[in-house]
Amino acid sequence: DVHRTAKFVHSFAMLDFTFTVEIDRATVFWTQVYLTMACMVLLQACAWLGLPEELDRIVRSIYDGQQYRNERSSFAPAHLVATTASAGRWLLYMTIQLLTTVLVVPVLNTCAQVVDCVYDEAAEKRFLAAATSVRCFHGSHLQLVIMLAIIVPPYLVCLVPYAVTSGDARYV
Repeated sequence: DVHRTAKFVHSFAMLDFTFTVEIDRATVFWTQVYLTMACMVLLQACAWLGLPEELDRIVRSIYDGQQYRNERSSFAPAHLVATTASAGRWLLYMTIQLLTTVLVVPVLNTCAQVVDCVYDEAAEKRFLAAATSVRCFHGSHLQLVIMLAIIVPPYLVCLVPYAVTSGDARYV
């Protein structure tokens, strides 16, 4: 039997106002899965295309440039570009660090939820345990399973060198 409610309901109060938020479990499930897949694809793009190294090269070329050296103010154009590029590089390194350390288990848990089906004897069909309105291995769920079967194995391969360096992309 599938005994899970189809919606999340949460009430909270702020400044004498009471708000009730009601979200369908299927919406939460699909959002979580798509964000997880985006994270896995981002990590693979970084690993296979060498994005951290390319960003390092760009930042170094800005700092080594004649315009940067000739500017006296830290608010001059080349300095602002260098600061922005350095911040982008830091953001990319931190994202990779998170995706290869503390977020590995949540990512894999989400992947496991995609195939965690329960059987409803009354309907004689299988539904997702995380979103009971989604029928297992039919329509968009079947497409999702196929996409994950393509995305997850290379993601796991990408994790191996980062596991050795504790997620530090500078050593990979």
